Amino acid sequence: MKKKPIVTILAAGALALVVFGCKPDLSLSRASVSWDDNQQAASFILENRGGASASSFDVEILLVEGSVNLPGITHTIPIAGLAAGEKLEFRNLSLRYLLEPGNECLSRITEAIISIDPRNVIAEANENNNRQAVKIPAIQVPCEGMVRFENLASGIEYTPISHIASDGVRFAIRALPDEGAYAAALQGLSLGHGQLLWLNHVWLEPKLCTPFHYISFDAGYYGGDIYLEVNGDTGASPYPDISAIDGITIGGVAVEVSGEGDNPGIWSFFGPINSFKVGGHSLAIDNMIFWRQQKRLL
Repeated sequence: MKKKPIVTILAAGALALVVFGCKPDLSLSRASVSWDDNQQAASFILENRGGASASSFDVEILLVEGSVNLPGITHTIPIAGLAAGEKLEFRNLSLRYLLEPGNECLSRITEAIISIDPRNVIAEANENNNRQAVKIPAIQVPCEGMVRFENLASGIEYTPISHIASDGVRFAIRALPDEGAYAAALQGLSLGHGQLLWLNHVWLEPKLCTPFHYISFDAGYYGGDIYLEVNGDTGASPYPDISAIDGITIGGVAVEVSGEGDNPGIWSFFGPINSFKVGGHSLAIDNMIFWRQQKRLL
């Protein structure tokens, strides 16, 4: 058998490296899902490990319903592009807006499949690292009471004292003790889905006709003071940041919060709630849940 010269072997290897290096290589890693009655969110890292930039593509999260012959429920994230070596981390990407009475509030979901470029728009050096699946436990959430703020006219500023309504819940916009600016329905922030409600130096007060035992919402904190009032108790308001309110009890109600800035989270309040107000200097809110159930369903 005639051996190939070492120069030929090195040249072939170099050519393969050049071909591999001239393509993008989109990869998905560290996929996980926070999935219970409180949170419905996904986290993952998206990276271009190749030697060339990738143009625009989609990331798709498919929620698969177990033992039901349905196409699944899809959340799509458009990515404008990814340079060679660039990395994007998605932490606690909220999927709770997908909760609908029509899909039984996602109670039948058994798996989340996260895929990069599912339609193969990008020609990659390696197509085998674009997909991860995560098993999901059963949840039971009464999503009929979710407020999504989609009906509000975008961009209109609601100054104190204004009264608005969304998804059957009425709210008052009130001035904070030091000052009051406005609330507005906005789009384009990395929070929730569609429209959200932006609080600029104002309180948001849902008008509760009956007591609740659980209030929760997606929240984006973009700096400044935070104000809370539960059952007439303002605690130590104003609070300087998120860490100051996580784990506190106010008005006999326990508080759990997560997220900050471009990494939004979920704020939850557990306990008998007869009145409730939340305010901030730069605070975004979406997908509010009001629950009369006394105990969380796990």
